[in-house]
Amino acid sequence: MKKLLLTGLACALLVGCAQEPLKKQTASGKAEGEYPQYTPEQVADAIVQLCNDKGYIIEEQAKNYVICSKEMEGGGAIMMQMMIGNSYSTTPQLKVRYSISKFRNGTKVWANAWSESQMAFGQINKMQLDSNNARNELQEVLDKKLPALLKK
Repeated sequence: MKKLLLTGLACALLVGCAQEPLKKQTASGKAEGEYPQYTPEQVADAIVQLCNDKGYIIEEQAKNYVICSKEMEGGGAIMMQMMIGNSYSTTPQLKVRYSISKFRNGTKVWANAWSESQMAFGQINKMQLDSNNARNELQEVLDKKLPALLKK
């Protein structure tokens, strides 16, 4: 059993080394999107709708940010729990923060993601999800899915 677990962990680590290239370089190093002619309120409302449509919970919302969260499932949850938690910690949560700001004649959004798990005595362990794959997924949301919602 230990050999199987070690083999699986080694394979996961090797696969993690093979990152896809970034699809879009940004000044902040985060996923970014600009939405001319849309107010921050309109963009925030579209982000809330997008998160809800994807099964995320709106954890916090303010004038200049939205935080969405979702409990991780399957193999990803198991691997993340091995990395940031233990058998007594909660199932890891995937969280995304969308920071929203007025920009020129519209709105600009930055997005970053992390995973967190609460340990048995209340300590919260976090791990930033800033791989190229994660940034590319967030960038696709900001470049394609969010504009499609705004145009409706």
